[in-house]
Amino acid sequence: MEGLKKPKRNSVRPVPAPQVVIEALQECMRTCPWESSFLLWNYRTPDRPVGRDTLQRGFITLLHRIGISEQERVERNLTFHSLRHTYVSLSRSAGIPGFIIQRIVGHKSLEMTEGYTHATLVDFQHAKLRMEEAFTRAEG
Repeated sequence: MEGLKKPKRNSVRPVPAPQVVIEALQECMRTCPWESSFLLWNYRTPDRPVGRDTLQRGFITLLHRIGISEQERVERNLTFHSLRHTYVSLSRSAGIPGFIIQRIVGHKSLEMTEGYTHATLVDFQHAKLRMEEAFTRAEG
Protein backbone atom coordinates (compact mmCIF):
# COMPACT_ATOMS: atom_id res chain seq x y z
CA MET A 1 0.00 0.00 0.00
CA GLU A 2 1.46 3.33 -1.05
CA GLY A 3 0.99 6.66 0.69
CA LEU A 4 0.62 8.00 4.17
CA LYS A 5 -0.88 5.99 6.96
CA LYS A 6 -3.28 8.04 9.05
CA PRO A 7 -2.33 8.27 12.71
CA LYS A 8 -4.45 6.28 15.11
CA ARG A 9 -7.32 8.32 16.51
CA ASN A 10 -6.34 11.10 14.02
CA SER A 11 -3.81 12.34 16.58
CA VAL A 12 -1.27 14.98 15.64
CA ARG A 13 1.67 15.89 17.86
CA PRO A 14 5.11 17.45 17.62
CA VAL A 15 8.06 15.10 17.96
CA PRO A 16 11.19 16.68 19.45
CA ALA A 17 14.37 15.77 17.63
CA PRO A 18 18.04 16.64 18.14
CA GLN A 19 19.42 19.30 15.80
CA VAL A 20 21.59 16.76 13.98
CA VAL A 21 18.45 14.76 13.08
CA ILE A 22 16.62 17.89 11.91
CA GLU A 23 19.58 18.82 9.70
CA ALA A 24 19.69 15.30 8.20
CA LEU A 25 15.96 15.47 7.44
CA GLN A 26 16.37 18.89 5.84
CA GLU A 27 19.16 17.48 3.68
CA CYS A 28 16.82 14.69 2.53
CA MET A 29 14.29 17.30 1.47
CA ARG A 30 16.95 19.31 -0.40
CA THR A 31 17.85 16.28 -2.52
CA CYS A 32 14.38 16.10 -4.07
CA PRO A 33 14.71 16.99 -7.78
CA TRP A 34 11.39 18.87 -7.76
CA GLU A 35 9.32 20.95 -5.34
CA SER A 36 7.78 18.54 -2.83
CA SER A 37 6.03 18.92 0.49
CA PHE A 38 7.15 15.43 1.51
CA LEU A 39 10.26 14.58 3.43
CA LEU A 40 10.56 11.24 1.63
CA TRP A 41 9.14 11.65 -1.83
CA ASN A 42 7.93 9.18 -4.42
CA TYR A 43 9.85 9.08 -7.74
CA ARG A 44 6.96 7.48 -9.62
CA THR A 45 4.27 9.78 -8.27
CA PRO A 46 5.76 13.14 -7.21
CA ASP A 47 2.56 14.32 -5.52
CA ARG A 48 2.64 11.37 -3.10
CA PRO A 49 5.05 10.37 -0.35
CA VAL A 50 7.24 7.31 -0.55
CA GLY A 51 5.36 4.09 0.17
CA ARG A 52 5.71 1.92 3.26
CA ASP A 53 7.05 -1.01 1.23
CA THR A 54 9.78 1.20 -0.19
CA LEU A 55 10.72 2.37 3.31
CA GLN A 56 10.93 -1.22 4.54
CA ARG A 57 13.10 -2.28 1.58
CA GLY A 58 15.34 0.75 2.07
CA PHE A 59 15.69 -0.05 5.77
CA ILE A 60 16.76 -3.61 4.96
CA THR A 61 19.28 -2.29 2.42
CA LEU A 62 20.74 0.06 5.04
CA LEU A 63 21.05 -2.80 7.53
CA HIS A 64 22.97 -4.85 4.96
CA ARG A 65 25.26 -1.91 4.21
CA ILE A 66 26.22 -1.59 7.88
CA GLY A 67 27.00 -5.28 8.09
CA ILE A 68 23.80 -6.84 9.45
CA SER A 69 23.07 -10.03 7.54
CA GLU A 70 19.60 -11.15 6.56
CA GLN A 71 19.83 -13.98 9.11
CA GLU A 72 20.78 -11.55 11.90
CA ARG A 73 18.02 -9.14 10.84
CA VAL A 74 15.45 -11.92 11.08
CA GLU A 75 16.84 -13.27 14.38
CA ARG A 76 16.80 -9.79 15.94
CA ASN A 77 13.42 -8.97 14.32
CA LEU A 78 14.77 -5.69 12.93
CA THR A 79 12.10 -3.83 10.97
CA PHE A 80 11.45 -0.21 10.11
CA HIS A 81 8.98 -0.19 13.03
CA SER A 82 11.89 -1.15 15.31
CA LEU A 83 12.97 2.48 15.11
CA ARG A 84 9.98 3.40 17.34
CA HIS A 85 11.25 0.97 19.95
CA THR A 86 14.75 2.45 19.68
CA TYR A 87 13.36 5.98 20.07
CA VAL A 88 11.46 5.01 23.22
CA SER A 89 14.41 3.10 24.69
CA LEU A 90 16.92 5.87 24.01
CA SER A 91 14.51 8.47 25.42
CA ARG A 92 14.18 6.43 28.61
CA SER A 93 17.96 6.04 28.74
CA ALA A 94 18.29 9.83 28.45
CA GLY A 95 16.17 10.19 31.59
CA ILE A 96 13.00 11.46 29.93
CA PRO A 97 10.04 10.50 32.13
CA GLY A 98 7.77 7.77 30.80
CA PHE A 99 4.64 9.94 30.77
CA ILE A 100 6.37 12.46 28.48
CA ILE A 101 7.58 9.73 26.11
CA GLN A 102 4.05 8.31 26.13
CA ARG A 103 2.69 11.65 24.92
CA ILE A 104 5.41 12.08 22.28
CA VAL A 105 4.87 8.66 20.70
CA GLY A 106 1.10 8.77 21.10
CA HIS A 107 0.51 5.73 23.27
CA LYS A 108 -2.77 5.51 25.17
CA SER A 109 -1.11 4.04 28.26
CA LEU A 110 2.21 4.06 30.05
CA GLU A 111 2.13 0.25 29.92
CA MET A 112 2.26 0.40 26.11
CA THR A 113 5.24 2.75 26.29
CA GLU A 114 6.99 0.44 28.75
CA GLY A 115 6.43 -2.42 26.30
CA TYR A 116 8.46 -0.46 23.77
CA THR A 117 11.36 0.03 26.19
CA HIS A 118 14.17 -2.45 25.83
CA ALA A 119 16.15 -2.77 29.04
CA THR A 120 19.40 -3.51 27.21
CA LEU A 121 19.44 0.12 26.04
CA VAL A 122 18.50 1.61 29.40
CA ASP A 123 21.43 2.80 31.50
CA PHE A 124 20.41 1.50 34.92
CA GLN A 125 23.52 2.94 36.59
CA HIS A 126 22.55 6.42 35.38
CA ALA A 127 19.01 5.86 36.65
CA LYS A 128 20.36 4.78 40.04
CA LEU A 129 22.49 7.91 40.32
CA ARG A 130 19.53 10.14 39.41
CA MET A 131 17.38 8.41 42.03
CA GLU A 132 20.10 8.87 44.67
CA GLU A 133 20.29 12.58 43.80
CA ALA A 134 16.52 12.91 44.12
CA PHE A 135 16.45 11.16 47.49
CA THR A 136 19.34 13.27 48.76
CA ARG A 137 17.52 16.47 47.79
CA ALA A 138 14.33 15.19 49.44
CA GLU A 139 16.18 14.51 52.71
CA GLY A 140 17.89 17.92 52.75
